[in-house]
Order: sequence, then structure tokens, then C-alpha cells
Amino acid sequence: MIKTIEPAYLPNQALSILIDWKVTLKCNYDCSYCSTSWGHNNKIPHPDVDTCVKMLSQMYRYVDVVSKYKKPKSRKAVLNLLGGEVLYHPDVETILKKSSELYQPYVDKWHLDRRLTTNATASLDRWKLVCENIEGVTVSYHSEGPAKLKANVKQNILYMKQISKKFDLIVLMHHNDGYWKDCLQFIEWCNTNGITFRPRLLDGGYEYSVEQKKYLVHYYKNINEDKTQTGRSCCGGRQLCFDRNLRDRNNYFPQTTNFKGWYCGVNWFFLTSNAMTKQFFTNRDCHNKLDRTLGPIADINTMDEYIDRFDQMIEQGQLPVIKCQQERCGCGICAPKSTSAETLKDIMSVYLQDVALKNFNSVKK
Repeated sequence: MIKTIEPAYLPNQALSILIDWKVTLKCNYDCSYCSTSWGHNNKIPHPDVDTCVKMLSQMYRYVDVVSKYKKPKSRKAVLNLLGGEVLYHPDVETILKKSSELYQPYVDKWHLDRRLTTNATASLDRWKLVCENIEGVTVSYHSEGPAKLKANVKQNILYMKQISKKFDLIVLMHHNDGYWKDCLQFIEWCNTNGITFRPRLLDGGYEYSVEQKKYLVHYYKNINEDKTQTGRSCCGGRQLCFDRNLRDRNNYFPQTTNFKGWYCGVNWFFLTSNAMTKQFFTNRDCHNKLDRTLGPIADINTMDEYIDRFDQMIEQGQLPVIKCQQERCGCGICAPKSTSAETLKDIMSVYLQDVALKNFNSVKK
């Protein structure tokens, strides 16, 4: 286990920075609803360890620069290792150990919480080793998986409960009648064993029956029971409020949500790294760049220069935020945003220290 400083009390406004790290695209599952462009692709080889280590060190450095300007309550990073299936990478143990070593220079500056997003189908011996090198696990249950691997999932969940390892359990609610029944049976197993779970709808406009929606409405209050509705919920279970109305929060949003032309601080709270392409993005769905174009913000050869530029912009009195150029907002919809640059600055003052704002001249129009 790595040495970390415990974070101070984190109220609702204390947003951390979420780093989604795509470690590999290979997976031992082949779920029909999983995209081969983002979710999994077994034709693409695992990235080598040296590439993973270098990109990891750059991600830590980015967090360090961003944290320097944040208020203490928001100096926290969640490193989410995902795939494909991360456990399918032959060197995953080495990568996890390096994530501990590389963090040591920053341990007194910001808190690191490593999360593994996985289908949890590893053998128990390997699962025990992984649990020793991670702070938390997000397990996704896939009804399309074979019975033998589903048994592994249950075994590993019970082990985490036994050792009090922090974990979230997401049940991917399949709309197909047979798979839907399997999901309900798994939920019954969870209830029997005292396992906390969270149902999640499939992304991509799948149609759920009225009866299925009557079940899901207990978890997502704003799902319409009477007609087909496409949308998504936050992978981390986060809720969104508008105009700082903390009493009215939603956990399910339309896929058509559009903030094009808005000013947004998403780059202060998200970073995505793809070890196969050796590229960095604002996040998995947001490809906005500071220069008001779309694409990767940097690659493994230019990321250090990008981090330096981010730091310099603040010194020059310019707040590094994006102006959205996309037609749809997906992951990152919870990031502070406004139609007005000045209003966004006001909102960001909740999270940032005065040093980041006192020389503020303008947000790039």
C-alpha cells in the first residue's frame, strides 16, 4: 500500500480531478453493447510498460500543477485504471507498483485514490495481489458473460467484503429479456449477501420496456416510464445540479445535452489518457482544447510542454478553461460551466485559490 495523506472533509463543492487511464483495449469479454472504438478491441496489442510509466508520470505532474491552484479541500486525484480489461494486461502488477513509486514525491501535496474499473474475473490469488495495490475497485457486472467467470466475480466481491476493501458494484441492466432476468437474479444475490449495488442503464439509446422502467425509476427519479428515453447516468454515480441548486439534483441526463458555445472548467477536473494511442484528452467524451479546436490536448511527446503552458497562462492572467465546440456533452457534464466567461470565473472561485484568479484579465473569447 502507498503512503497517502487523508483528505480533509470534502463537501459537495470539493470536486477532485478524475483521471481516466485507458491501460489496454484487450478484454476477456465481448459484450454486444461495448464499443470497439473505446470499450475494447482485442486486435490492438497491450502497450509496453515504459509507455505506461511515462504517461503515468505526466498525469501525476498535471495533477500537481492543477492542485497548486486549488483550495485544499479539492486537492485530490482519482486515478481510474480501465480498459478493455486492465487485469488482462500481462504486466498489470508492475504498472500498479509503479503507480505507488511515482506518487511518493507528491504524497504531501495532494491525495491519490487509485480505482480499478474491472469485470473482476481474475482468479482469487491474482485478485488478492491486485487488492494490495489499489485503494478502491469499481466492479461492473455483465450479464452476457459466461457462467464460470460470473462465479469468479461473486467470489472476488465476497473477498473484498471480507477484507473491507472499498468497492462500488455496478450492474449493467441489459434490456434483453433473458439478460434482464439474469441481472435481477444477480441483484437478488447481492441483497442476500448484503452487497451494495447500483443498477446502470446501457449507453447508446437502448430501448427499455415500460415494465423495466417501472423497476428502474426507483433508482433514477427522472426516467419517464411511459416512453422510450435515451440518456446516460454518471459512471461514478455523481449527481448534477443547475444554478447551484444543491437541493435539486439529477442522476440521469439526456444524450442530446448541448453546451456548445459555453465556457467550461472541465479541464480542471478531468483528464483522460490512452496508452494505446499515447494521447491525452480533456476526458473520454470531451475533446475540447484550450485553443478552441477539437482533438487530443497532447501526446506523450508534447504533454510536458502542455503542462508548462497551462501554468504560464495563469501567470499571465488568463484562466485556462475551454469554450465548448462539441454538439453533445457526455462525461464531464458535471463540470462547472456557464454561457458567461465572467460567471464561470465566479463559479471557479469556489474551487480555486485567489492566486489563480487575482491576476485574472479575461477568459479567451
